[in-house]
Amino acid sequence: MDPFDNWCEDRDRREDRSESARYVSRDMPGYADLDEYGGWRQYPDYGPVWFPRGVEVGWAPYHFGHWAWIAPWGWTWVDDAPWGYAPFHYGRWAFVAGAWGWVPGPVVVGVRPVYAPALVAWVGGPRFGVAVGIGGGVAVGWFPLGPREVFVPSYHYSAAYVERVNVTNTVIVNRAVFREREINVTNVTYVNRGVPGAMTAVSHETIVTGRPVAAAAIRVRPEALGQATIVTHAAVVPERAAVLGGREVVRTAPPAVVVNRTVVTRTHPPDAPVSFEHQRTALQANPGRPLSAPAMNQVRSSAPAPVQRPMYRQAPAAPAQQPQMRQEERRATPQFQQPRPAERQEQPRPQQQQQQQQQPRPMERRNPPAPLQPQAQPQQQPQSQPQPRSVERNMPPPQQREQKQEDRRQEKQHRDERREKEKEKGKS
Repeated sequence: MDPFDNWCEDRDRREDRSESARYVSRDMPGYADLDEYGGWRQYPDYGPVWFPRGVEVGWAPYHFGHWAWIAPWGWTWVDDAPWGYAPFHYGRWAFVAGAWGWVPGPVVVGVRPVYAPALVAWVGGPRFGVAVGIGGGVAVGWFPLGPREVFVPSYHYSAAYVERVNVTNTVIVNRAVFREREINVTNVTYVNRGVPGAMTAVSHETIVTGRPVAAAAIRVRPEALGQATIVTHAAVVPERAAVLGGREVVRTAPPAVVVNRTVVTRTHPPDAPVSFEHQRTALQANPGRPLSAPAMNQVRSSAPAPVQRPMYRQAPAAPAQQPQMRQEERRATPQFQQPRPAERQEQPRPQQQQQQQQQPRPMERRNPPAPLQPQAQPQQQPQSQPQPRSVERNMPPPQQREQKQEDRRQEKQHRDERREKEKEKGKS
């Protein structure tokens, strides 16, 4: 085996022995990273809880990473940890025995956990910026949701969706809340709200530009928690940098000869997407909420038409071709007996050649002329060279081999019988 085969075997072996697969669904993306970067413990209040290894002192969920604006979900958390996908888009976080642990949702056979952009409770309000020391600026805060707490999306959702995204990621005791027109988020006692270090706050510029949170985080004093208001979403409008995930805009471009060359396509290319600058105008009408499908269609219809350039041309339609039969189908299809080519015919022996010269033609043999004298006996036909049977010729190669083997076996049996008879005559 080569190194790639060894790598595949090691990966399959790790998945078969995965401890995390006993507590989370294998349909959850990122679950395979949990075994390498953490361990599991059992707690009566929560069941299996996963604790990350190697985190720094004072580490808290949703603190080391950045926010990115990803349609159609809106503000989406992107964590810096190599294991930071599944624990920040599924399940809930709990502060247990002086450390943060991740509590996965219930495992139900045949039910896939539903993805969420960030399972947090947002904190805001007119006085929150002053309370955290920003002054007259706008501050945005959040903390992780705990077990059995309801996640309320900032994007448009149905009652069936909001129930499914919650019950597949945590245990919900009161499911009647999903049937309400608007889910209440203010009159709720959140278990992680008062945990030291659980709440993270940043300035307006940090989140809208997608900058790293840990370097710009503001310490939230305990007295500021009382002035904080729980909201359903962060009411800030993203900038282009947040769409790029905080990365710098690439200023280089391919050569013009590459960009402007004409390509040949079989189908019409899709229409160009609506520019973010044009979407941002519509996002300002409802800050922090992604555009719904009707609003996106309206923006697309009002967007200026893109400049059409002859960058492609339609490929001509291919001529209709007769379907070719595969070799197996060709063998199974009955064929008419065709004469063999002259160069493939077996050359007769000298004696057989002399007999064939006296043999009448096939047409004469099928339709012989009337004899001149009725009393004359018809001349005995010399034995001609045996021709292959049509059945044998039309057989597939495996059947021909079996037929030839059967003929050889019968010939050998006949030879053995003649020898036995000759021996008996010699003894008598």
